[in-house]
Amino acid sequence: MPKGARRAFAAAAAVLVLAAPILARAAPPSYAIVAMDSLRGEWGVAAVSRWIAVGARSIGARAGAGAWCALELPDSRERDLVLDLLAQGVPARAALDSLTRADDRRGERQIAIVGKLGETAAKTGALCPPWSGERSGRGYVCQGVALRDEAPVTAMAQAFLAARGILAERLIAAIEAAEAVFPVRDETESAALLVVHEGGGPNGWSDRMVDLRVDSSADARRVCPIRGRGEAPGRSRLGRA
Repeated sequence: MPKGARRAFAAAAAVLVLAAPILARAAPPSYAIVAMDSLRGEWGVAAVSRWIAVGARSIGARAGAGAWCALELPDSRERDLVLDLLAQGVPARAALDSLTRADDRRGERQIAIVGKLGETAAKTGALCPPWSGERSGRGYVCQGVALRDEAPVTAMAQAFLAARGILAERLIAAIEAAEAVFPVRDETESAALLVVHEGGGPNGWSDRMVDLRVDSSADARRVCPIRGRGEAPGRSRLGRA
């Protein structure tokens, strides 16, 4: 290799070494909502991320138990652990505390849980990239990581509370509202929508009413097969003001 090329290669390598800690800490913008519809007995999660495969990495739900989402530093092993605890009647806050108590990386994690009765718990670690945080209410938690500010999360919560229809429709409305404020589709993106209900899957053999993993929130709206089946407004349930 010519001497000049060697120098250039060494300089580039040095830059990569110096940048590695920053790149390791840099998270792609992501947002999600976990929620329960107590009237219908449904739990669900919707998420959008510039990471690929957010549905495989970051979300989970089980009928009769609750829903879980981890946008920042997700550990998929937590999913079954949390859902098992919730199914046993452990409150969402206690389930979250059991996850993070002995976790030496808890400051880097963002987690949201909605429990069996619609109670919620959420954590955004102090080491998560700015802006990261959540907004929660009765029966729902909206979270975002690596955003400009809290506007997308606020828009999600407002849209979820204002939306009519079944849970899947309201979750889509929430992530569409966040996307309108802070679109992430200009880079690699994935979106996921999961809604569970006891016996809600094909032939009643599973609890998965809706399980979509697509390239964008627009695709989730396009392929979700539940439009037009909304409920009459005014019926009381968790997740509505």
